[in-house]
Amino acid sequence: MVTTFLGCMDSLRAGEVFVFGATNLIESIDPAMLRPGRFDKHLEFFPPSLEARKQIVQIHTKKWKRSRPTDAGLAKIAERTHGFTGADLELLANQAVVAALDRTVFSVDTIDDSLVDVEYMEVRTLPLKLLLAG
Repeated sequence: MVTTFLGCMDSLRAGEVFVFGATNLIESIDPAMLRPGRFDKHLEFFPPSLEARKQIVQIHTKKWKRSRPTDAGLAKIAERTHGFTGADLELLANQAVVAALDRTVFSVDTIDDSLVDVEYMEVRTLPLKLLLAG
């Protein structure tokens, strides 16, 4: 497949077609694809810094009314998530909400619509710790 793709790229005249490629596993790309002349520009986006991770978690937890992480909690989460991308941190926050929802809904005999209001649900530190450990 790579050979066919490269053959097609080689048969194009400059400016005819623009080819964009994206990956988060650059080391798995065939070296022939990265040879000079194949792609004119290579852009790299690195995972967010410690401070950026803290801000990203803050953004994704801002609607948590009862249990928004404190500054110390945000700092601890940011420290323990080295290498996480913004999408990874969003997923982490969403998984914490799901864990809190499971704990809330399955800890009562009847399900009431008011229990599923994410803005007022209490998301404890425990689910975040469990998610980060796993």
